[in-house]
Amino acid sequence: MKTRRMLWFFLTAASVVFASTDVWADEQDKSAGDAIVGKWWFPERNGQLEIRRENGQYVGTVIAYYDPNAIDDANPDPKLAKRKFVGIEMLSGFKYNPKKEHWAGGTVYDGKSGKTYRGTLWFKNDDTSKLFARGYARVSLVGRTETFVRVTK
Repeated sequence: MKTRRMLWFFLTAASVVFASTDVWADEQDKSAGDAIVGKWWFPERNGQLEIRRENGQYVGTVIAYYDPNAIDDANPDPKLAKRKFVGIEMLSGFKYNPKKEHWAGGTVYDGKSGKTYRGTLWFKNDDTSKLFARGYARVSLVGRTETFVRVTK
């Protein structure tokens, strides 16, 4: 009877420790993943993108453009080609990978071509003022990397 109680106590205590460790690790991943949250200049500095966490994923929406009335005329879908460029979700579905310290699994919309590509986002050397984004069709080796600069006050 004592052995059974001790075993039950040990298993209960161990499960509490492991569960709290997982929650702590998830919280650490969220805070590290949130490093990309904020406003970013486009590579050409002609507009801005705001990245936020939404339902555990990171998305980015165009919040400013040099021509606020510009439309998404490069989009191959006639309905989408009539929408305003400001408000378009350019980044979607990115998840933070703490082991590789990058965001992956998402897509990048290229407003110049109207095409959507797979993508990866990362920082270099812990410099969170420049966000690197690589868009590619099938293989990461064949793609293009752009640099977004954080908007500062």
